[in-house]
Formats: sequence, C-alpha cells, structure tokens
Amino acid sequence: EYGQGVRIVDITKNFSTGAIEVTNQQLDLAIEGQGFMQFLLPDGTYGYSRAGNLHMDADGNVLNPNGHPLDPPITIPQNTVEIIINEEGEVFSQSSDTVEPTEIGQVYLAYFPNPGGLKDIGQNLYRETAASGSSQLTVPGESGVGYVKQRALEFSNVNIIEEMMQMMTTQKTFEIIANMISAMNKM
Repeated sequence: EYGQGVRIVDITKNFSTGAIEVTNQQLDLAIEGQGFMQFLLPDGTYGYSRAGNLHMDADGNVLNPNGHPLDPPITIPQNTVEIIINEEGEVFSQSSDTVEPTEIGQVYLAYFPNPGGLKDIGQNLYRETAASGSSQLTVPGESGVGYVKQRALEFSNVNIIEEMMQMMTTQKTFEIIANMISAMNKM
C-alpha cells in the first residue's frame, strides 16, 4: 500500500555490557554481565541501574549520584582507610587499627526475565513493570547475573562508528528509493 508513511514500531533498550574502564575510585562498580543494582527511592519503591558510580554521604551510607541509597543498605565505618569489594559483591572495610579487613555488607544484583520491559524513570534509573517481570535479588556470579568489578565503570555499549555507518547506509538507500519513485512518476 502506498501513502501509509513510516512509523516507529518499537524502541528497544540494549542492556548488554559496555566498555569497562578502570577509574581507581573505591566505590566505582562495573557490572560484567546481566544484572542491575537496586536503589531505594524516596517514595519507598525501588529503582534499578547499571551505573555504578557510587559515593558515600557523611554518615557512611553508600549512595548513587542522585542520593538514593543502595538496597540492601551498606554503611562504611568512620575509620575506614580502604574499601574492598570482590567479584561476588562482598564488601570489606580495612581500618587503620586492624590487620584483616572486616566484612560490612553485600552488594546484590537484580535479575529480570525481560530487562527490555523496564520503564525508564530518568536519572539513569529504571522501574520494574509487568513486561519486565519481577526482580530477583541475587549474589553476583549466581544464576548467570554477572559479576561486579570494583574501581571500574561501565561506559556506553554503542559503537559510534558502526552506528554512523548504518545511518549513512539507510540514508543512501532512502535516496535511491526516492530517486526511483521520482523516475517512475516521470515515466
């Protein structure tokens, strides 16, 4: 049929692991594999994110850049000189007056049956929906949810060169088809 135009059928989210770059910040966490960190929002609901640029407040609570606490919460003791987070998400605190690090918490990752169904609520956060399925909190490394990598951040998973090439191919294809239609009309 002619004259129907073009319309967007679907916009999909790509949650595949992006490039992981070392930052050397103690609370930076990258997720290698599937999974999302869970944050408690002011209204009592949960937001999920793959952005691991965490920091702590004056009380030692671990927060995302927008001030939402990690859930389950982790509090860093005042006399901590180093924070250690292993691939399984176990959080250890090394203080100046102890020889061995002390375990102070656990970072869990949320798994969704259909992460493409998550609702984007802004600030790099997503909310679960009926389409995404219910979240399942899991220890990193279990159930195929992926691992966490301390002192690193995950950056974009978009290959800009590949995307530009696809856009130029699409544009040239459109020009060829438009010229073909114009030639047919002249005939």
